[in-house]
This record gives sequence, structure tokens and C-alpha cells, in this order.
Amino acid sequence: MKKLIYLIAFSMFALNSIQAQNVPQGMNYQAILQDSKGPISNKSVDLKLTILDGSNSILYQETFSKSTEMNGGINTIIGTGSVQSGTFSGINWGAGDRYLKVEVNVSGAGYQVYGSNVKFQSVPYALYSLNPGPKGDKGDAGAAGTAGAAGTAGAAGAAGKDGVNGKDGVAGKDGAAGKDGATGASGSANINGAKNYLIKFTSSTAGANSLIYDSSNLVSIGTTTPSANHKFSVNTSGANLSAINGITSGNYNSIFGEADGASGYGVYGINKASDGTGIIGAGND
Repeated sequence: MKKLIYLIAFSMFALNSIQAQNVPQGMNYQAILQDSKGPISNKSVDLKLTILDGSNSILYQETFSKSTEMNGGINTIIGTGSVQSGTFSGINWGAGDRYLKVEVNVSGAGYQVYGSNVKFQSVPYALYSLNPGPKGDKGDAGAAGTAGAAGTAGAAGAAGKDGVNGKDGVAGKDGAAGKDGATGASGSANINGAKNYLIKFTSSTAGANSLIYDSSNLVSIGTTTPSANHKFSVNTSGANLSAINGITSGNYNSIFGEADGASGYGVYGINKASDGTGIIGAGND
């Protein structure tokens, strides 16, 4: 790309208003870009403006995207671009010389630095009122003035009226109800026994095992291993006792058995002795 020739002009806003609250945060900036063939007209331009101190340290940097005019001119306001570093309002204009560095990127060819850094002259320093340097030392106290004559005492004011009686205060709220006491611990059971045995009372307040054993499916007396073929079993082996003794009166059966299977028995008895009797029944007639 051919080297560009440029002309720069810039000025402060509102030169007649230098009070801090009225000074605008910006400076007009104008430049004309041209090469050896003349103005660079109607081109996309990226502009990078950097404000430096006397040691070339960056105080503020911003970028703009512009299009050149027919005469190659561009116009913008310093302090209103896309901020890359620092803040425009934070520049301390009273702490030394300030310089403007200009870089231009024409149609995406990359940024080029044009000319040497331009020193700001007196006009931008109106912004100094917005960000002054450190406050100076306090001046010496002036001499005390002559005391004035004592004024005449004023007349006593009239007594004020009694104030209006205040309103009664709001009645206090009732206190919250007390919480119920904690439930006492459960007492221990006064029962002694083994698993699956039905309980019988051994006194009015105590219990223990009865003779009846219940395995959930079968019930027995005298054994904890009844035959699975009998819902109820009684075992008196070796005790010389009848397993079941039925006694009744009136027109009722002492022992009654009923079956509904072809191979079942209403009553079935077996005696394992060689000379024993399986079932015996007797009547008075």
C-alpha cells in the first residue's frame, strides 16, 4: 500500500464554558487521508487514537470504524469511541504534557502509525477542571477582626401552650402458650416366654408360655414339630395320658369327625401295639 499523507485538525467543545459541570467529555477530531494519487474517497477506515504521557505510557486508547468522505476526510469525537484502555474522564490533564498517537487501518490492510505523536496545546486543558491535580497546602489564617459591640437583649417570649395529651398506647399481646411436656419413656413389658407360644396369665399383671404352640401354619400341644398333615396335633408320649378326651352331656357328640374326600376318614385311629385297639366306642344301651 502506498504511504498515506494526512492532515489533522482537532479542537475542544464549548470553549466559553470552563466550569467543571459544563465541560463536555470529548474533543472534535478531523483528518484528511490521501495518497500520491489524491484523496482516499469512500473507503472503510479503522481509526485508533491513543493519548500518551511524556514517557509514552498509555493513559487512554479507543477505536472507531469510519468511512472517508469524497475529499478523504473523517470526523469523530475523541472520548466517544470503543474503549480499549483507561477512561477518558480519568485523564489527569494537569500532571504534565499529553500527546495524541494516530493509527489508521484502510480497508483492512492493518494499522499504520502516521506521523509523530501530536502534543496537545492549551485548548484541551479546559478538561483539567474535571480532574485537577492534588490540592495545594492550606493558606495561613488571617488576623482576627475587632469584636463587635454587644447587642441589646431581646424581650422574653410568651409562654407556649400546653401540648395535647398523647394517645393511649396499644395493648400488649398475650404471651404464647407453653409447649406440652415430652412424652415419658415406655415401660418395659412384664412378660417372660418363648417365640410362637401362646401367652397365659400367671398373675393379674404377668404372663408366660402356655402349652399351645403356634407356628403360623400349624397348632400343637406337646411338640414344636407337628406333622404337616395335621392342622392340630397333641403329643403325650410317655406321660400315660389320653391325647384327647371328649365328655359332653345332652344330645351332643363327645368327638365328631367329618371328611368329604373319597379316601378320607371322619375319624381315624391306629394303635401301634401288636394287641392294641385303634378305636373303641361304648353306649349304655
